[in-house]
Amino acid sequence: MSETSIPLYQRIYNDLVSRIKRGEYKDGDRIPSEKELAEEYNVSRITSKKALEMMAERGLIARAPGKGSFVKEDIPSGSEHRSDNQKQTNRKPTLVGLILPDFSEAFGTTLLSGIEWEASRENCFLVVKKSYGKQDMEESVIDALLELGVDGILIMPVHGELYNRKILQLTLDEFPIVSIDRCMNGIPVSFVGTDNIGASKKATDFMLDLGHKQISILCPPYKNTSTVYDRVEGFIKSHAEHGVGIDDSLWLTDLTSTLPGKNSEETRTKDVSKIMELLKSNPGITCLYFGIQYCAACYESSKINWEKRTG
Repeated sequence: MSETSIPLYQRIYNDLVSRIKRGEYKDGDRIPSEKELAEEYNVSRITSKKALEMMAERGLIARAPGKGSFVKEDIPSGSEHRSDNQKQTNRKPTLVGLILPDFSEAFGTTLLSGIEWEASRENCFLVVKKSYGKQDMEESVIDALLELGVDGILIMPVHGELYNRKILQLTLDEFPIVSIDRCMNGIPVSFVGTDNIGASKKATDFMLDLGHKQISILCPPYKNTSTVYDRVEGFIKSHAEHGVGIDDSLWLTDLTSTLPGKNSEETRTKDVSKIMELLKSNPGITCLYFGIQYCAACYESSKINWEKRTG
Protein backbone atom coordinates (compact mmCIF):
# COMPACT_ATOMS: atom_id res chain seq x y z
CA MET A 1 0.00 0.00 0.00
CA SER A 2 1.44 3.41 -0.99
CA GLU A 3 1.92 6.12 1.61
CA THR A 4 -0.71 8.32 0.01
CA SER A 5 -3.33 5.56 0.10
CA ILE A 6 -3.02 5.10 3.87
CA PRO A 7 -5.63 7.08 5.86
CA LEU A 8 -4.24 10.06 7.77
CA TYR A 9 -5.14 8.62 11.16
CA GLN A 10 -3.32 5.38 10.26
CA ARG A 11 -0.20 7.33 9.31
CA ILE A 12 -0.24 9.16 12.65
CA TYR A 13 -0.75 5.85 14.45
CA ASN A 14 2.16 4.21 12.62
CA ASP A 15 4.39 7.20 13.29
CA LEU A 16 3.63 7.22 17.02
CA VAL A 17 4.30 3.49 17.26
CA SER A 18 7.66 3.96 15.52
CA ARG A 19 8.58 6.81 17.85
CA ILE A 20 7.80 4.65 20.88
CA LYS A 21 9.88 1.78 19.46
CA ARG A 22 12.79 4.15 18.89
CA GLY A 23 12.64 5.16 22.54
CA GLU A 24 11.39 8.71 22.05
CA TYR A 25 8.55 7.77 24.40
CA LYS A 26 9.10 5.16 27.14
CA ASP A 27 6.76 3.35 29.52
CA GLY A 28 4.67 5.88 31.41
CA ASP A 29 5.65 8.82 29.19
CA ARG A 30 2.94 11.17 28.05
CA ILE A 31 2.51 11.32 24.28
CA PRO A 32 1.11 14.36 22.39
CA SER A 33 -2.56 15.20 22.92
CA GLU A 34 -5.26 15.27 20.23
CA LYS A 35 -4.75 19.03 19.89
CA GLU A 36 -0.97 18.77 19.71
CA LEU A 37 -1.09 15.99 17.12
CA ALA A 38 -3.64 17.91 15.06
CA GLU A 39 -1.28 20.89 14.96
CA GLU A 40 1.83 18.79 14.32
CA TYR A 41 0.32 16.86 11.39
CA ASN A 42 -1.94 19.69 10.18
CA VAL A 43 -5.10 17.60 10.48
CA SER A 44 -8.40 17.97 12.32
CA ARG A 45 -8.85 16.72 15.87
CA ILE A 46 -11.23 14.09 14.50
CA THR A 47 -8.26 12.48 12.77
CA SER A 48 -5.81 12.74 15.69
CA LYS A 49 -8.45 11.44 18.09
CA LYS A 50 -9.02 8.34 15.95
CA ALA A 51 -5.26 7.63 15.89
CA LEU A 52 -5.10 7.76 19.70
CA GLU A 53 -8.23 5.63 20.00
CA MET A 54 -6.58 2.96 17.83
CA MET A 55 -3.55 2.93 20.10
CA ALA A 56 -5.74 2.62 23.19
CA GLU A 57 -7.81 -0.18 21.62
CA ARG A 58 -4.64 -2.17 20.95
CA GLY A 59 -3.32 -1.73 24.45
CA LEU A 60 -0.44 0.56 23.53
CA ILE A 61 -1.46 3.57 25.59
CA ALA A 62 -3.67 4.40 28.55
CA ARG A 63 -5.86 7.48 28.24
CA ALA A 64 -6.60 9.47 31.39
CA PRO A 65 -9.37 12.09 30.99
CA GLY A 66 -8.02 15.55 31.74
CA LYS A 67 -4.43 14.31 31.99
CA GLY A 68 -3.50 12.87 28.62
CA SER A 69 -2.36 9.63 27.00
CA PHE A 70 0.54 7.59 28.37
CA VAL A 71 2.63 4.74 26.97
CA LYS A 72 1.27 1.61 28.55
CA GLU A 73 3.84 -1.08 27.76
CA ASP A 74 6.80 -2.00 25.56
CA ILE A 75 5.76 -2.62 21.98
CA PRO A 76 6.95 -5.83 20.35
CA SER A 77 8.54 -5.61 16.90
CA GLY A 78 6.02 -5.32 14.07
CA SER A 79 3.09 -4.32 16.28
CA GLU A 80 1.95 -1.73 13.76
CA HIS A 81 1.37 -4.60 11.34
CA ARG A 82 -0.43 -7.13 13.51
CA SER A 83 -2.31 -9.96 11.88
CA ASP A 84 -6.02 -9.53 11.21
CA ASN A 85 -6.82 -12.02 13.97
CA GLN A 86 -4.82 -10.05 16.55
CA LYS A 87 -6.42 -6.80 15.49
CA GLN A 88 -9.89 -8.34 15.68
CA THR A 89 -9.20 -9.69 19.18
CA ASN A 90 -8.22 -6.27 20.59
CA ARG A 91 -10.61 -4.17 18.61
CA LYS A 92 -13.82 -2.75 20.00
CA PRO A 93 -17.05 -3.54 18.11
CA THR A 94 -17.33 -1.55 14.90
CA LEU A 95 -19.87 1.25 15.15
CA VAL A 96 -21.33 2.71 11.96
CA GLY A 97 -23.43 5.85 12.02
CA LEU A 98 -26.37 5.98 9.60
CA ILE A 99 -27.98 9.36 8.92
CA LEU A 100 -31.18 9.56 6.86
CA PRO A 101 -33.36 12.62 6.28
CA ASP A 102 -36.35 10.43 7.07
CA PHE A 103 -37.54 6.90 6.53
CA SER A 104 -41.01 5.88 5.49
CA GLU A 105 -42.82 2.73 4.51
CA ALA A 106 -42.35 3.58 0.82
CA PHE A 107 -38.58 3.97 0.84
CA GLY A 108 -36.48 4.40 3.96
CA THR A 109 -37.41 1.24 5.83
CA THR A 110 -36.30 -0.97 2.94
CA LEU A 111 -33.01 0.88 2.74
CA LEU A 112 -32.52 0.64 6.50
CA SER A 113 -33.29 -3.08 6.45
CA GLY A 114 -30.68 -3.73 3.75
CA ILE A 115 -27.98 -1.75 5.54
CA GLU A 116 -28.70 -3.48 8.84
CA TRP A 117 -28.50 -6.89 7.14
CA GLU A 118 -25.06 -6.18 5.69
CA ALA A 119 -23.86 -4.61 8.94
CA SER A 120 -24.87 -7.74 10.86
CA ARG A 121 -22.96 -9.93 8.41
CA GLU A 122 -19.82 -7.88 9.08
CA ASN A 123 -20.38 -7.81 12.85
CA CYS A 124 -21.02 -4.06 12.81
CA PHE A 125 -23.47 -2.14 14.95
CA LEU A 126 -25.61 0.65 13.50
CA VAL A 127 -26.38 3.93 15.22
CA VAL A 128 -29.36 5.33 13.30
CA LYS A 129 -30.27 9.01 13.38
CA LYS A 130 -32.60 11.28 11.38
CA SER A 131 -31.69 14.72 10.09
CA TYR A 132 -35.34 15.56 9.30
CA GLY A 133 -34.17 17.18 6.07
CA LYS A 134 -32.50 20.06 7.95
CA GLN A 135 -28.83 20.85 7.40
CA ASP A 136 -28.26 22.25 10.91
CA MET A 137 -29.72 19.08 12.37
CA GLU A 138 -27.50 17.03 10.04
CA GLU A 139 -24.41 18.83 11.36
CA SER A 140 -25.45 18.24 14.98
CA VAL A 141 -26.02 14.55 14.32
CA ILE A 142 -22.60 14.19 12.66
CA ASP A 143 -20.94 15.85 15.67
CA ALA A 144 -22.83 13.57 18.07
CA LEU A 145 -21.82 10.43 16.16
CA LEU A 146 -18.17 11.49 16.10
CA GLU A 147 -18.29 12.17 19.82
CA LEU A 148 -19.77 8.72 20.31
CA GLY A 149 -16.75 7.30 18.47
CA VAL A 150 -18.27 5.76 15.35
CA ASP A 151 -15.79 4.17 12.94
CA GLY A 152 -17.57 5.43 9.84
CA ILE A 153 -20.70 7.21 8.65
CA LEU A 154 -23.28 6.39 5.99
CA ILE A 155 -25.31 9.47 5.10
CA MET A 156 -28.09 10.50 2.75
CA PRO A 157 -27.39 14.24 2.55
CA VAL A 158 -30.30 16.63 2.86
CA HIS A 159 -31.55 18.56 -0.16
CA GLY A 160 -30.06 22.01 -0.55
CA GLU A 161 -28.07 24.35 -2.74
CA LEU A 162 -24.91 23.88 -0.66
CA TYR A 163 -23.37 20.72 0.75
CA ASN A 164 -22.87 20.32 4.47
CA ARG A 165 -19.40 21.62 5.39
CA LYS A 166 -19.04 18.77 7.92
CA ILE A 167 -19.18 16.21 5.10
CA LEU A 168 -16.48 18.09 3.21
CA GLN A 169 -14.27 18.23 6.32
CA LEU A 170 -14.65 14.51 7.01
CA THR A 171 -13.76 13.74 3.40
CA LEU A 172 -10.64 15.90 3.56
CA ASP A 173 -9.68 14.18 6.83
CA GLU A 174 -10.09 10.81 5.07
CA PHE A 175 -12.63 9.72 7.66
CA PRO A 176 -14.69 6.77 6.31
CA ILE A 177 -17.91 8.34 4.99
CA VAL A 178 -20.24 7.21 2.22
CA SER A 179 -22.99 9.27 0.58
CA ILE A 180 -26.21 7.39 -0.15
CA ASP A 181 -28.31 8.18 -3.24
CA ARG A 182 -26.68 11.56 -3.82
CA CYS A 183 -23.51 12.09 -5.81
CA MET A 184 -21.81 15.15 -4.36
CA ASN A 185 -20.22 16.70 -7.43
CA GLY A 186 -16.88 18.32 -6.70
CA ILE A 187 -16.36 16.46 -3.43
CA PRO A 188 -14.39 13.16 -3.55
CA VAL A 189 -16.73 11.35 -1.16
CA SER A 190 -17.61 7.70 -1.79
CA PHE A 191 -21.07 7.32 -3.26
CA VAL A 192 -23.58 4.48 -3.46
CA GLY A 193 -26.66 4.83 -5.62
CA THR A 194 -28.51 3.62 -8.66
CA ASP A 195 -28.05 4.46 -12.33
CA ASN A 196 -30.75 7.12 -12.30
CA ILE A 197 -30.00 8.33 -15.83
CA GLY A 198 -30.15 4.82 -17.28
CA ALA A 199 -33.25 3.81 -15.34
CA SER A 200 -35.05 7.02 -16.25
CA LYS A 201 -34.16 6.67 -19.92
CA LYS A 202 -35.41 3.09 -19.96
CA ALA A 203 -38.71 4.08 -18.37
CA THR A 204 -39.15 6.97 -20.81
CA ASP A 205 -38.22 4.72 -23.76
CA PHE A 206 -41.08 2.46 -22.73
CA MET A 207 -43.57 5.34 -22.62
CA LEU A 208 -42.47 6.75 -25.97
CA ASP A 209 -42.52 3.30 -27.60
CA LEU A 210 -46.16 3.00 -26.53
CA GLY A 211 -46.88 6.12 -28.55
CA HIS A 212 -47.07 8.76 -25.86
CA LYS A 213 -45.84 12.17 -27.06
CA GLN A 214 -47.08 14.53 -24.37
CA ILE A 215 -45.55 13.29 -21.15
CA SER A 216 -45.57 15.31 -17.97
CA ILE A 217 -42.72 14.90 -15.52
CA LEU A 218 -43.59 15.44 -11.85
CA CYS A 219 -40.82 15.96 -9.28
CA PRO A 220 -39.49 18.24 -6.53
CA PRO A 221 -36.98 21.01 -7.39
CA TYR A 222 -34.15 19.12 -9.06
CA LYS A 223 -31.31 21.49 -9.93
CA ASN A 224 -29.44 20.91 -6.66
CA THR A 225 -30.34 17.26 -6.12
CA SER A 226 -28.26 14.87 -8.22
CA THR A 227 -30.66 11.92 -8.10
CA VAL A 228 -33.68 13.86 -9.38
CA TYR A 229 -31.51 15.83 -11.83
CA ASP A 230 -30.22 12.54 -13.28
CA ARG A 231 -33.78 11.28 -13.76
CA VAL A 232 -34.66 14.43 -15.66
CA GLU A 233 -31.50 13.99 -17.75
CA GLY A 234 -32.50 10.42 -18.63
CA PHE A 235 -35.98 11.66 -19.56
CA ILE A 236 -34.49 14.29 -21.91
CA LYS A 237 -31.98 11.84 -23.41
CA SER A 238 -34.73 9.37 -24.31
CA HIS A 239 -36.75 12.06 -26.08
CA ALA A 240 -33.67 13.15 -28.03
CA GLU A 241 -32.94 9.62 -29.21
CA HIS A 242 -36.57 9.12 -30.26
CA GLY A 243 -36.64 12.44 -32.10
CA VAL A 244 -39.53 13.66 -29.97
CA GLY A 245 -39.64 17.29 -28.90
CA ILE A 246 -40.02 18.19 -25.23
CA ASP A 247 -42.60 20.65 -23.97
CA ASP A 248 -41.38 21.64 -20.52
CA SER A 249 -44.55 23.67 -19.96
CA LEU A 250 -46.09 20.28 -19.16
CA TRP A 251 -43.60 19.72 -16.35
CA LEU A 252 -44.30 20.27 -12.68
CA THR A 253 -41.02 20.52 -10.79
CA ASP A 254 -41.90 22.24 -7.53
CA LEU A 255 -43.62 19.47 -5.59
CA THR A 256 -42.54 19.42 -1.95
CA SER A 257 -44.64 16.82 -0.13
CA THR A 258 -42.09 14.07 -0.83
CA LEU A 259 -39.21 16.00 0.72
CA PRO A 260 -38.10 14.95 4.23
CA GLY A 261 -39.94 16.90 6.90
CA LYS A 262 -42.44 18.30 4.34
CA ASN A 263 -44.94 15.45 4.21
CA SER A 264 -47.79 17.25 5.93
CA GLU A 265 -51.47 17.43 5.11
CA GLU A 266 -50.98 21.02 3.99
CA THR A 267 -48.16 20.29 1.53
CA ARG A 268 -49.94 17.21 0.18
CA THR A 269 -53.08 19.27 -0.43
CA LYS A 270 -51.06 21.95 -2.24
CA ASP A 271 -49.32 19.37 -4.42
CA VAL A 272 -52.63 17.71 -5.30
CA SER A 273 -54.03 21.09 -6.33
CA LYS A 274 -50.97 21.84 -8.49
CA ILE A 275 -51.18 18.50 -10.29
CA MET A 276 -54.92 18.69 -10.86
CA GLU A 277 -54.59 22.22 -12.24
CA LEU A 278 -51.81 21.06 -14.58
CA LEU A 279 -53.93 18.23 -15.93
CA LYS A 280 -57.01 20.41 -16.36
CA SER A 281 -54.99 23.06 -18.22
CA ASN A 282 -53.30 20.48 -20.45
CA PRO A 283 -55.88 17.86 -21.54
CA GLY A 284 -53.45 16.59 -24.15
CA ILE A 285 -51.23 14.98 -21.50
CA THR A 286 -51.47 11.22 -21.90
CA CYS A 287 -48.79 10.02 -19.52
CA LEU A 288 -47.24 11.03 -16.20
CA TYR A 289 -43.63 10.40 -15.24
CA PHE A 290 -42.94 10.53 -11.49
CA GLY A 291 -39.32 11.62 -10.94
CA ILE A 292 -39.53 10.62 -7.27
CA GLN A 293 -39.74 7.40 -5.25
CA TYR A 294 -43.43 7.64 -4.38
CA CYS A 295 -45.84 10.52 -4.04
CA ALA A 296 -49.30 10.03 -2.56
CA ALA A 297 -50.34 13.43 -3.90
CA CYS A 298 -49.26 12.46 -7.43
CA TYR A 299 -51.12 9.17 -7.21
CA GLU A 300 -54.35 10.60 -5.80
CA SER A 301 -54.57 13.60 -8.13
CA SER A 302 -53.73 11.63 -11.27
CA LYS A 303 -56.16 8.89 -10.25
CA ILE A 304 -58.95 11.43 -9.77
CA ASN A 305 -58.32 13.12 -13.12
CA TRP A 306 -57.99 9.86 -15.04
CA GLU A 307 -61.25 8.62 -13.55
CA LYS A 308 -62.95 11.85 -14.68
CA ARG A 309 -61.58 11.49 -18.19
CA THR A 310 -62.54 7.85 -18.55
CA GLY A 311 -65.79 7.97 -16.63
